[in-house]
Amino acid sequence: MNTEEGEPIVGYLVFDDFESALDRAEAEGSACNLPYFRGDGATRYKTYPLELSNGKWALNIIHYSHLTDDEISSLKTSVKFKT
Repeated sequence: MNTEEGEPIVGYLVFDDFESALDRAEAEGSACNLPYFRGDGATRYKTYPLELSNGKWALNIIHYSHLTDDEISSLKTSVKFKT
């Protein structure tokens, strides 16, 4: 997804729990009709949730095509992943 100026939107969607992050990743995969949803392959997610140092979960959205205005306004430009 790009800004109105054509620049890619970069950042992370942050979720309180793994299930919510995974549901959002699956929604993007479905909206993009990835092979899993077409029934001809295994690719289901563009990105998979990663745990943050604070116990929350993040999705890197650089290649996402379907973001709501609320999601765009809540993007985090940087996060700290759990080691």
